Amino acid sequence: MILTDDCDLAETYLDAYFGGNGDIYIQVWEVRAGLKYPHTVRISTSGGNFSSEVKVAAAELARSINNNE
Repeated sequence: MILTDDCDLAETYLDAYFGGNGDIYIQVWEVRAGLKYPHTVRISTSGGNFSSEVKVAAAELARSINNNE
């Protein structure tokens, strides 16, 4: 999870990871009054609504975030 560059306006974090089924999850976490509020998007790797280009980019994002934590 990476603190975003908007931290001067709000405490928000970006995260991306692979679920147990191989699907990719991208999350933006807002922190308000000490409570974390996740906003999650699931990208199915078998079928789904996203193009192959988006799936590849999301996978690269998840790997990059996990390599830099």
